[in-house]
Amino acid sequence: MPTVVEECCPRAGSLSPTWHPLDLFLAGESELPRMRARLSARLKLPEPILPFAALFCLSILDAAI
Repeated sequence: MPTVVEECCPRAGSLSPTWHPLDLFLAGESELPRMRARLSARLKLPEPILPFAALFCLSILDAAI
């Protein structure tokens, strides 16, 4: 979970601070498959990180906002 958040925080920080949390997620949605593939390879996981698992990890950004 922390690794997924660390991967996404720089991108989230580059977006407008006035955006609604849903806008942040929609802006990053197209990058999610590449991020999941990069992290799965970096962590040497036997299977890719599931989309819902990545979104769940990113819910911390929503809570922080």
